[in-house]
Amino acid sequence: VPLSCPYPPLELAFSAAVLREADIPVQLIPANVEGWSHAEVAERLSPNPPAFVLVPSAWGSLLDDYRLMEILRSALPDTTLVISGPNVTAEPERTLRNSDIDIVSLGEPEEAILRLSQGVAWQDVPNIAFLEDQKLQTTERRPPPEWERYPLPARDLLDLSKYTIPFSRRLPSTTLATTRGCIHRCVFCPTHIWNKGKVRARPVDLVLEEIDELVGRYGMREIIFRDDTFTWDRERVISICEGLLERGYDLTWRCFATVSTVDQALLQMMAAAGCTQVCFGFESGDEQVLRRTGKGTTVAQGYQAVDWSRDAGLEVSGTFMVGLEGATPETIERSIQFAIDNDLDYVQVNVALPMPATAFGKRRKKKGLSSRP
Repeated sequence: VPLSCPYPPLELAFSAAVLREADIPVQLIPANVEGWSHAEVAERLSPNPPAFVLVPSAWGSLLDDYRLMEILRSALPDTTLVISGPNVTAEPERTLRNSDIDIVSLGEPEEAILRLSQGVAWQDVPNIAFLEDQKLQTTERRPPPEWERYPLPARDLLDLSKYTIPFSRRLPSTTLATTRGCIHRCVFCPTHIWNKGKVRARPVDLVLEEIDELVGRYGMREIIFRDDTFTWDRERVISICEGLLERGYDLTWRCFATVSTVDQALLQMMAAAGCTQVCFGFESGDEQVLRRTGKGTTVAQGYQAVDWSRDAGLEVSGTFMVGLEGATPETIERSIQFAIDNDLDYVQVNVALPMPATAFGKRRKKKGLSSRP
């Protein structure tokens, strides 16, 4: 995905680690950060064609992904082409009928690519979709078991220095995921398409082991926890903070949180353990619009969370949405005023897209409006 600030592809790195553990040869191709064209990718693979190619997709990259798969199909006629991502998970049939893709990985890709690589019949591999006699076939949908105990991501197959982490103050920096899924039910968010509405957490001992590797092996000085809501389990956050304090690393970190999952003591603990910034999904400064998002937070909680964060010495980053249901120029002005009142260090504004399979998208479709970005 040709993003301006590409994160390391952790799900591919987890996939590679799972494959290696099963003694299956695997290679990660960081074409986006290396600046390789689709033709160059095909050229690199052609001398030793792989059995499978897995490409992660994003909402804005799908047509470009189709083009990559077209080029790979021409260069690698015997390779099975697999694509993953919340966009193709939401609409697998559309993807299969409009591209050279053989299999859509529905949700998290690690188990599916492992079973496929082990030669399991497609119909017996969970979480995939494919065409058989031009009819859509969809296998069992479930969160892949034992992600919590997967081996550490195969970051050694990536040049981590090539990846740009926004807001990084200390280098080298990288990302880490300790959970999958989110406790909130935001109507605009595709997370539940991907994670089936469940939160699964890596054990704290394994999280700390991964941090040990990031510091000891890769020399990381800053980590960004990529969890949708890092603070979803207060006691778990405290345990991670205690582990960091015991280690005494020269390490700072940042995370994503919601205003309903923090308190003053927790934020103080996080700051003591090296946290320097919290990013809150405020979404709106208007109470009515915020209520319709399904996030389950209030404007007053937002003000309180910022005050507590400031008292702990933390930077505060905030994300907001425009185009939400019920939004007007006046409600947007309230969001602007909220950001000004709280003197936020960073503000990110996103457009609410009616993505297929989200509640927002379904309601738009029911009204006869577009549900596809």
